Amino acid sequence: MFRRREEPVPTAAAAVLKVIDDQLAQAHATAESLQTRSTAVVSACGALIAIFLGLAGIVTSLEGYQIPGVAAWFLAAAVILFALAGTAALVVARPVKAGMFDIKSLQAISVPDVLALPATKAHPRIAEAQIQVIEIARELNRMNGRFLFAATILGIPGIACAAAGAALSLLIDAG
Repeated sequence: MFRRREEPVPTAAAAVLKVIDDQLAQAHATAESLQTRSTAVVSACGALIAIFLGLAGIVTSLEGYQIPGVAAWFLAAAVILFALAGTAALVVARPVKAGMFDIKSLQAISVPDVLALPATKAHPRIAEAQIQVIEIARELNRMNGRFLFAATILGIPGIACAAAGAALSLLIDAG
């Protein structure tokens, strides 16, 4: 007689792959955000260093004016702190290839035998490869987050030293 054709039972593959894709997108967005913020820190630190060195050049060329000793130390400390902050931020802004599949992995899943597999057999391989990329991207994001935090922490006392140096220059000179 007539046999009833059995419908395939849907699997969780599509839902799981969507979660993995979302996590991969989140890791990329985090990396992009960290790089954008680090570029801003590098630019700000570079501008502040240029301003301080330019002002120091102008002030020291004035006849009869010398930056008071303690103020000079604060200003020098500010330049050093901004240079360190900028360097830490540069580590984050460097180009990296995290979040990418390596060529061998892509070649391994692109051969005709693998491409001919049913989707249910390919999904686990794709998911495994994406999870490895997410793991690498998250670790890199953690490391970059620490460097950006260090850059911020170094910049704060840099601002304080710059303000103290400028204030002392004005106060000591006026006194």
